[in-house]
Amino acid sequence: MIIPAYLRMALRVHAVYFFVWAITFDLAVVPFVKVFGLEAPRTIVGWVGTDVASGGLLTVGVLFLLASFQRDLPRFVIAVALVQTAFHLYHDIVWFRMGAPAGLVLLDTVVIGTLFVTYLTAWRGSRSGAWREPS
Repeated sequence: MIIPAYLRMALRVHAVYFFVWAITFDLAVVPFVKVFGLEAPRTIVGWVGTDVASGGLLTVGVLFLLASFQRDLPRFVIAVALVQTAFHLYHDIVWFRMGAPAGLVLLDTVVIGTLFVTYLTAWRGSRSGAWREPS
């Protein structure tokens, strides 16, 4: 399927958003937690957890950035983006219930929710044949 401009932009926004969080988790955890009144990890297990989270965000961000530069992609890539955003929105609900800072959870929910709707629109549009190349 040929990638429409709005999907290309969504993939790039998603990548940049994940890059910012990856850098925060790897290089700025202590200042970040101080600003929001949270606790920094206290054990090596906690620090490994931030590194693993950062690695996952960086990996998915690179995938989405590379996908955004392609002329066409298999429809499966949109499925990956849908699964990732659904998983992410689920965790926003969990974080809100656990008492995470409401402003951060709201920001994340708005960004990821918007991306989810964009990917869902792309998924439905690709299925209708709206993106097929002209004969």
